[in-house]
Amino acid sequence: MPLRRSVLLLLFLLSSYSIHATAAALDTRSMFQRVSKAIVQVKISNIQSGEKSSIGSGFFVSNDGFLITNYHVISSVVREPGEYQIQLILSEGEIEKAELVDIDLIHDLALLKSSVTPPVALRFHQGAVEKGSELASIGNPHDLGMTVVKGSYSGTLSDSLYERIHFTGAINPGMSGGPALNVANEVVGINVATAGNEVGFLVPASYGDRLLQRARIEQSRDIDAIMNEQLLENQQRFSQAIFDSGFPLTEMGEFMVPDRWGEFIRCWGDSDNDEKMPYQIVTKQCSTEDDIYIDQDYSTGEIAIEHRLISSDELSAYRFSSLYGSYYADLPSTYADEEDVTSFACQSNFVHNGKLKMKIALCLRRHIKFEGLYDLVLKGATMERDSYGVQTSLLVTGIARDNALKLARKYINSFGWKE
Repeated sequence: MPLRRSVLLLLFLLSSYSIHATAAALDTRSMFQRVSKAIVQVKISNIQSGEKSSIGSGFFVSNDGFLITNYHVISSVVREPGEYQIQLILSEGEIEKAELVDIDLIHDLALLKSSVTPPVALRFHQGAVEKGSELASIGNPHDLGMTVVKGSYSGTLSDSLYERIHFTGAINPGMSGGPALNVANEVVGINVATAGNEVGFLVPASYGDRLLQRARIEQSRDIDAIMNEQLLENQQRFSQAIFDSGFPLTEMGEFMVPDRWGEFIRCWGDSDNDEKMPYQIVTKQCSTEDDIYIDQDYSTGEIAIEHRLISSDELSAYRFSSLYGSYYADLPSTYADEEDVTSFACQSNFVHNGKLKMKIALCLRRHIKFEGLYDLVLKGATMERDSYGVQTSLLVTGIARDNALKLARKYINSFGWKE
């Protein structure tokens, strides 16, 4: 056989093998056989009744019994430690207890420790992942038993304050805290959330690895203190991101108003121009789309702004003032109860920022269990015209008092007339 023909035949055979190997690279059946003993169901049970209150998934990351799961899976144990306990249901059905060692509240992760010596422990992937790479997510959806879901790595989200991997696979309730593995059976991400229609989200594996390594070198610490520290660090990070944005502005009628402060904030708008109504309203809203889960009745780290341009060619000054005042009374809703936060303390005044006269109400309330954290609600309304004005609201939850006041001042001072 001529040399050239032999080389071409060899290249063809190698190419065929490569295509076949790639197509069969993610064999979920053999993968599950190899890793199943490292994966557990995490059950949170009420101590008095003995019944489960929530379920999730988890996986061993060391041979001495360390496991990773989501914080939201075990949050009731953190919030009410005397009423709930953590149980692990192993691959063969055995039930073992586990203790909480550490958490990463910002990335919704928890590190557990059990007395189990697992026959298999999963490794975290190190380095970059190519977009489009096949992954397999494993967990216990709807308490139906361990399930493997194929999908692909679609990069990290650009419009989120908190790093998330976009996974094109169905992550269902009960799969939270399970691993998403590559063809080498390495953990690329940890299941955390879904947007439906096979749009899932993963926490990058590096954050789970960081928790494990921290447990190796640090002595045990109080979980509440860890949460407080992490929330304070996080509010400083997002506050600085807002201050560094330069407070971009956008046109709204005859006014200039604050616009989105970064890619982590999304905006949308609407208008109500019903000819039967004697006034018109144009709205613009901007907010983060993710916050920090503490428990089912309590979250923080939310940022939201809303502008409302109200105008009328038909209403008298008196009737417009009444309408304008009714909208000003609306306050943005917040997600916490009286056990978590104090009541709002508010101050109201008329101010002039050098460009516009405005009515301002500034409200702060304190987080009871997390020292140094506050919620900010700011309401504002221009007072320049009898039948035309902009109202605005700013909501930030879980922010330090100094940052809240600094942000409020910059926000008010950014309003002005369109040139």
